Amino acid sequence: AGTTVFGVVDMALDISKQGQGTLTRLQSGADWGSRLGFRGDEELSNDLKAVFWLETGIGADTGEIQQGGRAFGRQAYMGLVSKTAGSFTLGRQYSPENRMFWNIDAFNAGLAGGLPAIIPAGVARATLGRVDNSILWTSPSSWPGATYVMYAPGEIAGNKNAGRTWGLSTRQQIGDLDFNIGLVNQRNSTDTGRLQAFTLGGNYTLGPVKVFAGWHRDWNSQSNTPTKQGPEQVYDMFPLGVKYGLNAQTMLLA
Repeated sequence: AGTTVFGVVDMALDISKQGQGTLTRLQSGADWGSRLGFRGDEELSNDLKAVFWLETGIGADTGEIQQGGRAFGRQAYMGLVSKTAGSFTLGRQYSPENRMFWNIDAFNAGLAGGLPAIIPAGVARATLGRVDNSILWTSPSSWPGATYVMYAPGEIAGNKNAGRTWGLSTRQQIGDLDFNIGLVNQRNSTDTGRLQAFTLGGNYTLGPVKVFAGWHRDWNSQSNTPTKQGPEQVYDMFPLGVKYGLNAQTMLLA
């Protein structure tokens, strides 16, 4: 029981070509997002403890707060954890689908080659990585794999569907196989459109080689209004990647 201060400072010099000529930049959070956080727990009984998590993203290259300037934009939640019933946490948390997406990307969803670098802003994948006002159930550690179920009320008076978010996912690690499937859905503020993201895939380890493959689909009709509704935008990604560990200090990625 108690409180732990934790964090990461990750800096990189990135020289890459991203479709518009050579780009040279100093990048914070190239592989793992730079952050500062506080987490803690308190035993309530043999099978129950209270937990909290407050984590802020930091741009170590400029000193700026990330996630739109939120004080604890990476995650901010509290809840209860039971060995037999799993955990219930409330606050701003990673969506179930987002937790699966990390595991289909050989670049850890970072660096110049990471999948988020090619995803346009405003779509479900870019918007629903974290969910505000959310209630998350995580399966007990005794279960095979990990299962997540999330619901977030839209908090819009007079319409229980408007703005609400729900999601679910499961990750199964069987020997060298890491299999993931997840879905997250959010209605817009007028309940006339949605953002939705789906991820299927994972990775397989063969000695020093880890192969990544998956399918990601994104649906976007959030700009719809009660008086104007257009066709839903849909796009697919089929990532294929590989990591090869030359030694303990050197990793090749493609």
